[in-house]
Amino acid sequence: MIRKVKYSVMIVCSFAAGYFISCVQQGKRVFEIHEQARKNVSIIRAFNMWMALKQRNHSLYPFFERNNYHEIAVYGMHYLGERLKDELQGTDIVIKYVIDKNAENIHVGVKVVQPEDVLEDVDAIIVTPIFYFEEIKRKLSAKVRCPVISLEDIINNV
Repeated sequence: MIRKVKYSVMIVCSFAAGYFISCVQQGKRVFEIHEQARKNVSIIRAFNMWMALKQRNHSLYPFFERNNYHEIAVYGMHYLGERLKDELQGTDIVIKYVIDKNAENIHVGVKVVQPEDVLEDVDAIIVTPIFYFEEIKRKLSAKVRCPVISLEDIINNV
């Protein structure tokens, strides 16, 4: 009889442990999905504001000109980074290099480095992953002397 009780308790404890582990994993996944959604919303808002500027025939170029940023680096070559590169093409603003964690898979006709690499001097580094700006700025500011600027701030200050 004691043996049956031990086995029953062991089965109940195993079930409870499995259930707890499953709940923790689901909670983690929900958090990841929620963070991805917040990231996507920040990108959509930036694109919306940028599109509103374009519809009023405004460009980001005056921000760079006004601040004497003629040689820049771009951190992040995904949606916003690609559009920034296109926006500055044909102007006198030179993208000296791109910084991206996925450097080996980026082919944009400009030198591509990883965040851990030595970063050449530029007038400013423009961060396009705006959701992670504060974290990226903190890391880059320890390595460079130039301003580290969020693309979102540029869009808001044209």
